[in-house]
Amino acid sequence: QKLNIANAMELIQDLKVEELYDSTKIEDKFSYFCLMGELGRLTSEERMAWDKHYKPRNKKFLDAKLTGKDLAVWKYQNYMKDYLRCIKSVDDSVGELLAYLEKEGQLDNTIIVYTSDQGFWMGEHGWFDKRFMYEESFRTPLLIRYPKKIAAGSECKALVQNIDFAPTLLDVAGVKVPETMEGHSLQPLFRGEKPADWRKSIYYHYYDYPTFHLVRRHDGIRTDRYKLIHFYGKGGENGATPNMLKPGTRENRTFNMLKNANYFPTASEDLNYNELYDLQTDPQELNNLYGTPGYEVIIADLQKLLDNYRKTLKVEEY
Repeated sequence: QKLNIANAMELIQDLKVEELYDSTKIEDKFSYFCLMGELGRLTSEERMAWDKHYKPRNKKFLDAKLTGKDLAVWKYQNYMKDYLRCIKSVDDSVGELLAYLEKEGQLDNTIIVYTSDQGFWMGEHGWFDKRFMYEESFRTPLLIRYPKKIAAGSECKALVQNIDFAPTLLDVAGVKVPETMEGHSLQPLFRGEKPADWRKSIYYHYYDYPTFHLVRRHDGIRTDRYKLIHFYGKGGENGATPNMLKPGTRENRTFNMLKNANYFPTASEDLNYNELYDLQTDPQELNNLYGTPGYEVIIADLQKLLDNYRKTLKVEEY
């Protein structure tokens, strides 16, 4: 994987040190292209504000000539500062929205949902980004404010997914939920209770390899307490999907761009590897229990659940 902050976090793209750009290096061209694509969306006033902040910071950084641990710490600290500033702006905007709803007398008549597409590594295990099935990037924030049915400060620990959002909003609005939707309305959970027939497991599958961050293909099952993960597939260029090798596709353009930048090795080991974690005793998933005596029944039960998901969802490879 290329999620390591010390070695994989890029100074040009991830940390906005555009002064390091060297046009003779293919890898620099890639990082600079990504950064400029984002900066190209700024107005002239926004770009002036950007430069006012980053130019002095970058000069101070370049003059310091940091290496080793000092460089890794600088990367992490500046990455987190950028992240927290973004979160502050989101928080301010949510505040403006709440103030408007209150002014219009609609605050308690509005369902407010705060969520995201997935979790994100913010330094845990020394990583950044997402993709893995480990908790930090697997779990998704979900806050719902609905005074009519949800008690303030209440917490629900049932297994829910983003496929439940649409059925929930339709249900609350009194609209019939189409049978083709696989998710479930969260309304029964609003009271803090978990129905007996609520889902007891969740399936996950990541298969976008070899591409950004080089996280290997894997799928798995998570219950309230345990998680079983299976890593699989050919490594390096041999792991490319048909679409990655098909000229004209977006996947092919990305594959060739990364290949030309020497982003991934030509060959890497093939995988067929399992991991089992007890999230109750090992919430940070540091101790792989797969194959440990005494867990045979648990592994067999989880594997059966995983196989059923693969069959039901018609997963072609795993």
